[in-house]
Amino acid sequence: MSTHSPGSRTEVGDGGDSEITISTDGQTALPLAEVVTGRGAILGKSGSGKSNSAMVVIEGLLNRGIPMLIVDVEGEYVSLKEEYEVLHAGAHDECDVTVSVHSASTIVSTVLDRSVPVVLDVSEFFNDEDLTELIAEVSRRLFNRQKSEQKPTLLVLEECHEFIPQRGKDDASETLIKITKRGRKRGLGILGLSQRPADVDKAFITQADWLVFHRLTWPNDTAVVKDVIDADHAEAVQSLDTGEGFMLTDWNNSLQRIQWRHKRTSDYGAAPAIERALGTTPDHISADVYAEFEPVGENDLPESVAEYLDHLLDEIASLDKYEQYILDFVREHGPNDPKEGYVLAGGKPGSNAAYHKMRNLRDRRLMRRAGRGIYEYYLPQRVEDQLRFNPEAEEKHIAAVVDRVEEEFTGLSDEPEESEPELVANGETLGTYAVHSRQSGAAYAQPGKPVCEYLGIEQDDTVSIQERANDLVISKAEDGADAAIEYSVYERDGREYRQFTLSMEGDRGTRSRARRYPKNGCRCRPRDDRGGRGKQLVGSRRFAHAGASAGFDPPRGL
Repeated sequence: MSTHSPGSRTEVGDGGDSEITISTDGQTALPLAEVVTGRGAILGKSGSGKSNSAMVVIEGLLNRGIPMLIVDVEGEYVSLKEEYEVLHAGAHDECDVTVSVHSASTIVSTVLDRSVPVVLDVSEFFNDEDLTELIAEVSRRLFNRQKSEQKPTLLVLEECHEFIPQRGKDDASETLIKITKRGRKRGLGILGLSQRPADVDKAFITQADWLVFHRLTWPNDTAVVKDVIDADHAEAVQSLDTGEGFMLTDWNNSLQRIQWRHKRTSDYGAAPAIERALGTTPDHISADVYAEFEPVGENDLPESVAEYLDHLLDEIASLDKYEQYILDFVREHGPNDPKEGYVLAGGKPGSNAAYHKMRNLRDRRLMRRAGRGIYEYYLPQRVEDQLRFNPEAEEKHIAAVVDRVEEEFTGLSDEPEESEPELVANGETLGTYAVHSRQSGAAYAQPGKPVCEYLGIEQDDTVSIQERANDLVISKAEDGADAAIEYSVYERDGREYRQFTLSMEGDRGTRSRARRYPKNGCRCRPRDDRGGRGKQLVGSRRFAHAGASAGFDPPRGL
């Protein structure tokens, strides 16, 4: 880029159909094609004219019918409703339509299929996690759809440092950087605004085709100007007037100091027209658009889509616990090493069995490789691929199928398993869970399976535990009990084991002993009560009285 003196100044005015006028005199304008499919950044502190400059560009695109999605962090862009037919989508009552984390496909189809500009107002959105998920999903769907659509479309990000941060990458930021690097070939442009350029990912700033610096005073921010232009401009940017900015453009290799013209719509909250616009729906947007945002239930699905959903639910149900945990882990954490999901399900770290689970999920096209040892979640893309050419399937039906299927495993990798009913003796709860891994730490302390499940003993039942010859008898009774068995199943080196732990209460306190056996080494052989009440657990060794050390073989009744 050529370098110009910070004191040089160009006044600009009107432009033609292929240009967007950005100041009062018409000497400089932005080429329409470069703005719509290119990469732009407008940076400046609060009150420097940054938002006004963005509105000048947006108004120029709306005047030419360019589809766009504006992510509005502060709720400022509702003023566009004064002059333009835009859909105001958000989480509060004043929006035209209410959206949630499950609305990504509807938002994207509204922009691409119906060419309706959408202002996605996230100023009162649920929480940061839900917001990040929505932006990530919207960005991903935009990027993927544009591979085939290639319809010139612009994504505008207000306060882009929140979504493309210099530190703390997530799924949303990675997708947005992908759009920055590869979106132009698909007809998808991006425009980012920020008052904190030092906090914006440098990959975004350095990839920009056009870049505007309004007034900046914070040293970390002026350092960005120094890196991009030079030290003289880093000094001069601190004294720019409101609306003034240094603009760098790749298409003509220029650097100019310009005064931006004022936008045509009002500032948010500055005129009664804004109040009239809030809560009103645009007259010329089809009622079908609003209907698209209504939730879709299973009963609303076309027959062929409902049949596909049933098939997919059966497939998810056929997955074992480890596979469902892995699938939820990559869904929640983005491209990652899914073996951690295997461990969260109770699998042994480093087990080869994890690779077999991962391969099965990959073969089913529920996840796919994204690098060496890295996998990414693929269920939504698979559903889209299989329903895309179904004439009965609309975008909202595809989204409904994905949402319904995800209900079957979402949250597994984040929430601990629910406790099983506990064994109670003399009104006091006996421990029924065993740590069945030699590893330390909460991640490996998975709960065992209580023996009461096999005995039909329910929560808070009182039981009696008695020794008879070589048998251990547990039965429901009113008299006291002084021992309990803990039963658990775990996997090690690809082989499943059962572990039984005998605990006894005596004058020395509680003592316990645990033994592990291969799962296939424990045969089921129910026994009679021999006159006692309840069921028996059969052992082949006697154990001493309460308070003494105990030993036992695995019960064969399980």
